[in-house]
Amino acid sequence: MPKPLPMPPSIPGAKPKPAPIPESPPQPVPDDDTASEPPTPEDQPSTEEEPSSTEEEPSSTEEEPSIVILEQQVLGDLQRQPLGLSKPVPDSEPVEIKPSNGTSERAKKLIESSKARASIKENMPVVTQVSAVTVSPKPQIKPKRKFRSRVSSYRPAARAKRLDRSRHMEYKYEMRTLLSELEIPEEHRSNLLATIWARGERLTTNESKEFLNEKLEEGIIDDEQRQALIIIVDNYTVRR
Repeated sequence: MPKPLPMPPSIPGAKPKPAPIPESPPQPVPDDDTASEPPTPEDQPSTEEEPSSTEEEPSSTEEEPSIVILEQQVLGDLQRQPLGLSKPVPDSEPVEIKPSNGTSERAKKLIESSKARASIKENMPVVTQVSAVTVSPKPQIKPKRKFRSRVSSYRPAARAKRLDRSRHMEYKYEMRTLLSELEIPEEHRSNLLATIWARGERLTTNESKEFLNEKLEEGIIDDEQRQALIIIVDNYTVRR
């Protein structure tokens, strides 16, 4: 018999097909009559043909490993699919990858913060460092105390005749009643009352009497009125 040709390389993932085994022709079934009889040498098949069939089987078995080895070298180890029914794998739907807003918002915040810092740095006034000048403290000069003389410089006023300060209200009341009794014009009453008291209280009573003489010369008062006014001045005169 001619030798079987080697199988072409299989498709990746397919099982290698086993080599075909030569089938022996079917033997006839013996009848009941012939079964009891021993087989004759003519009925027995010749055993001379068996060696040829046995010789062909090793050749086919030797070629099978070589084909498998070549497939393993070219295609690598192929995973055997499990026997039995397998469930159809559903097609995976395409998943849309949405851009995460977290990263973009965080990036925006970082950019805004960096811009704010840059604007603050630009607006900050430039501080120039001034070297500290050491000022030597001036020695404090203590003020000298003035020498106080033992002799006091206070000199009391000379004692003279003046009008009494404590009786000023009494003088005003009595002088007003006298001026109205003497019928002196009203436009001159306040002037006479105030000037007589001011000169007699601050200076002396002689100054107030000279004022009355001036008014007599001016014709504002007569001699009798002048004498009455001098009497009041003498009543309120004290030595001080």
